[in-house]
Amino acid sequence: MKIRNLKVEKTGDFHRHKIKPAIRLKGNWLARAGFAPDSRVRVIVRETGWLEVLADGHQPNPLSP
Repeated sequence: MKIRNLKVEKTGDFHRHKIKPAIRLKGNWLARAGFAPDSRVRVIVRETGWLEVLADGHQPNPLSP
């Protein structure tokens, strides 16, 4: 398993102080991981601070907490 470290960026209306977190995922490594351009993904919030991103049609591991 390869680990990627990404920065959580700020996005939104800075003038009105309505700022939200954002994470951008891009690169050839996504294709190698099974994520094709124009496909859909599901994002599961497992718990605070834990997101699971699944290619459409992929089933989550039932043994994951």
